[in-house]
Parts: sequence; C-alpha cells; structure tokens
Amino acid sequence: MAVLPVYNVIALPEANIYFKTDYYRSMVEKEPMVGERIALCVMKENLRREEITPSSFYPIGVSGTITEVNENGYLVIRSRYRVNIDEVMVYHGHDVELSVSRRPDIEDIDEAERHQKVKEIKNSLVRLAESMPNGGMSRAYIA
Repeated sequence: MAVLPVYNVIALPEANIYFKTDYYRSMVEKEPMVGERIALCVMKENLRREEITPSSFYPIGVSGTITEVNENGYLVIRSRYRVNIDEVMVYHGHDVELSVSRRPDIEDIDEAERHQKVKEIKNSLVRLAESMPNGGMSRAYIA
C-alpha cells in the first residue's frame, strides 16, 4: 500500500479526492496506477518529503484506491474507511511505511439530535441563500 502524506486536505471516507499527479509523484516517488491501494496520512504541518519524521502525522488516516489517472495531470482516489496509524517508519531514502488497522465507525450522535442539527443547518443555509441574488432558487436544493 502506497503512503500519500497530505496537508490541508479534508480526507473523509467514501469520497472522491483529487490530487495533482505531480504532487503524488513528489510524495510517493512512483507513478500512480489505477487500482493501487493508498493510505492518506494527514501531516501536522506542511513538510517536504525529506522533512517527514514518524511524529509528523496525526494518528488517524484514510485508506482508498486510485480510481483514475488522468492525462490532464490529476488523479482520483476513492477513499474507503478510516484507519488508525499504529506505527510509522521513515527510512533513510525518505520512504514512508505504515502499520495501520481499520478504525471502527461509531455512531456518536442519537437520531433525534442528528435530525435537529440537520434542520438547523438547513435553516441557516436558507437564510444565507435568501440574502443572495437568485438565492430563492437554492431552496429546493437545500431542502
């Protein structure tokens, strides 16, 4: 599994995440291939590959698979699930290797509270949309 260190990226499960192919090559030091498994590891600060240490990462990452490598200079990673980063090894050539375990999904909010929060967010979005030109058209999308 390739390790892709990222910074200032929102990496969520079950999402398509786009990266420039050049960025992938600079951080993984190989060509991306469709079907390759990837671990996205979020760095605590923006570092170059040669500056990375085992303590450079947050303890939770996201696993995924490269689903597209486009000749226009980007690739798509379809994220799957969150992983615990159990151990990080950084070798002399700056290769990064991980030991990971799947992180269980936890429902940490009850259904009534979730429903109330979604309702509040929708109401806030409707108020925001109404203050914009043609914002009334957004009501259906928000609902």
